[in-house]
Amino acid sequence: MTGSRTVLSITLRMLSLLIAVSILAFLLIALAPIDPLTAYIGPESTLSQEAKDVIAEHWGLNKSLPERYFSWVTNMVRLDFGESLTFKKPVIDIIGERAGASLILMIFVWIFSGLIGFGLGVLAGVRRKRILDRIIKL
Repeated sequence: MTGSRTVLSITLRMLSLLIAVSILAFLLIALAPIDPLTAYIGPESTLSQEAKDVIAEHWGLNKSLPERYFSWVTNMVRLDFGESLTFKKPVIDIIGERAGASLILMIFVWIFSGLIGFGLGVLAGVRRKRILDRIIKL
């Protein structure tokens, strides 16, 4: 019984953390000082206000923040990442183009940090209970 409670407790904590991180990520993007409409059409655009309203309607920029968040979450669950305002292409295509380079970078950093961590661990072990050991632990 306690095993299933532990699993449930961990699952609920993970879900609440995932929700909190998703809200924070969305708010950081939504409340950024860059206006997505201006970024899409350009700052020197000569479009009429009606055309700007149509574009805002298309991207859902005229909806309230909670409506935009729930729409964003729904699309993420369906793996529909939408279209990039910057590149004017589907986001999944952009991710696919850059995934290989990101994977190589992640592997390199993982190996590099492992080597540094191993080296510092050995150094701390050799200089046990000395100032260098304390600095490394800190």
